[in-house]
Amino acid sequence: MTEAVKGVAILIPSLNPDNLFTEYVKSLFEAGFEHILVVDDGSRDDCKIYFEQAKDMGAEIITHDRNYGKGHGLKTGFKYYLEHYGDMLCGVVTADADGQHSVSDTVKVAEKLAETGSFVLGCRDFSLDNVPPKSRFGNNSTIAATKLFFGKSIGDTQTGLRGISNDFAERCLKIPGERFEYEMAMLVDAFRENVPIVEVPIETIYINSNRETHFSPVKDSIKIYFVILRYFILFSLSGILSYLIDIGLFAAFSKLVFAGFATGQNIYWSTVVARVLSSLFNYNMNRKTVFADNTKVGQTIWKYYLLCAVQLLCSATIVYGVHQVLKIDTVIIKSVVDIVLFLVSYRIQHRWVFKSND
Repeated sequence: MTEAVKGVAILIPSLNPDNLFTEYVKSLFEAGFEHILVVDDGSRDDCKIYFEQAKDMGAEIITHDRNYGKGHGLKTGFKYYLEHYGDMLCGVVTADADGQHSVSDTVKVAEKLAETGSFVLGCRDFSLDNVPPKSRFGNNSTIAATKLFFGKSIGDTQTGLRGISNDFAERCLKIPGERFEYEMAMLVDAFRENVPIVEVPIETIYINSNRETHFSPVKDSIKIYFVILRYFILFSLSGILSYLIDIGLFAAFSKLVFAGFATGQNIYWSTVVARVLSSLFNYNMNRKTVFADNTKVGQTIWKYYLLCAVQLLCSATIVYGVHQVLKIDTVIIKSVVDIVLFLVSYRIQHRWVFKSND
């Protein structure tokens, strides 16, 4: 028994468990864990016996009157843990009730949590033959998406074996999500707030090819990808709104404010004023809503406009160069180039312009 095991609680959200659940709880107590919290997330009556058995072993059972979802269950557990053990223990390890996590791996995650105080992920190897194809595809897809939109390389985005420090557990209570998308939302929040993440290799265990999972392939997958894409969607909406504002202001200034000017001057000044105002809107939208940057305006606004200038120069240069070589219509070239630059701009704004949380 290590001090780490004694100083960490175990949290297990469970829906309709079987005997594997009670065997796991028993093994955890035998390994030296002293505080095991179980959330019964509205299980069937015929499954209540397993919770009673766990309670007899010493586990604390928190019961939902109906099924709310894994995310809700985790938040219930975090709240209970912080209220009862937040001053006594250094953190909590979340684990699944379906036999996919070995006790030795749970101990490894607990030890790493006690050692580092970081957000610890127990990462499986999805290249192994025993991994169900849908699980391999799902995890590889979310790995690629988190790399693309957040610049983070995580080996297992869907793991349920996680070490959570007390500080991060407090944050987790405020993270939206009720079902399986909540665990992805925890990752995204850690990315955005620069919470240190440590990965620990664990066994890759699937019981009956994971046929007993409560995961809904369509509904839950949509929610997970919305969590990943949410801020890029906001970034895109910010760009669209800025474009509409730019066009609207150009029309207003050219038809009203500068109507008496010569045509060339009218177009020039209408364009400049409209672009300055619409870009200020885009800057503030990105700063406050998309990237939640907390630094002073003076520290970021020059980076934003420098990026805009470089992006404009790159667009014109690339369009000209490609047209000279391939003789393709410039409108087609510009459409493709600007989409690519838009994606690049998102990454640069996230990693350089608005990086107060990095």
